This record gives sequence, structure tokens and C-alpha cells, in this order.
Amino acid sequence: MMTKRWIFLLALFSMLSLSSLALAQKGGGAGFKYDDFSISKKDMGQSHLYTIDLRITDKIASEADFIVDFDYDHIRRVGIIMQAYYSNLLGKSQWLQFPFPNGIFIMPSNLLLPIADWLKHGMKSDGSWWVRIVMLVPNND
Repeated sequence: MMTKRWIFLLALFSMLSLSSLALAQKGGGAGFKYDDFSISKKDMGQSHLYTIDLRITDKIASEADFIVDFDYDHIRRVGIIMQAYYSNLLGKSQWLQFPFPNGIFIMPSNLLLPIADWLKHGMKSDGSWWVRIVMLVPNND
């Protein structure tokens, strides 16, 4: 059964614009960043907001799937809200709703991104395309 606070967080997440998500990331939090891949984590009280950015390069595309280590052992009991976005013209300054998010798997210890499927749908591996996965995960501490 959902608590009122969790329902509020669901409604809040659904109303957030991409610019609000970008501002939330500037408030600190944990994470790491490489040139082609980054993860950030923002504490939102009763939940955590994760943002995963991945640049689709030839190196990334050389494997059929990209696996992100993501320790979420509560998957069997508690759900996640996830949104997927892409950008290809203006880098990370403009994001569009992902048109084909099928094949993204959330598992207890990682997140699987089906790079080969995305390439079949027209995504390019020349480094100009980015994928952003935003997840709101309840805090089970």
C-alpha cells in the first residue's frame, strides 16, 4: 500500500520538467563522471533521484548491451519510477523523451541498456548521441 508521502513523490516526479531535473542535480549529492558516462545521486528525503548519462560512442556500441552496476536489492518489494531521454543535436543542453525505451532492464544489482537495439532504431555511435536515464528510487534505510 502506498503512503501519502510516496504518492506525493510520484506526483512531484511526474510534474518535474527537464530543467527542474537539471537544477536538482546541481545541489550536490554523490556520483561520478567520466567523459562518456556519469551517475549522480541526489537525496530527496524519502527517496533518491539518480541521473545516468551515457554518450553512445563506437566503443560503447561495440557491445550489444551496456550494464550499469546499480545496487537495488529492494526491487522485489519496492518499485522505481524511471524516465529515459535522448539528445543528439545540442549535447546535454536539450533532452527529448526516449521513443523506444523497450529492453531497458532493472535488476537487483544492475541496469541493462540495450545499445544494439537502439542502433537498429537509428541511433548513431559517433559520439553525438546521449542517453539519460532518470530514476526516482525510494529510500529504504
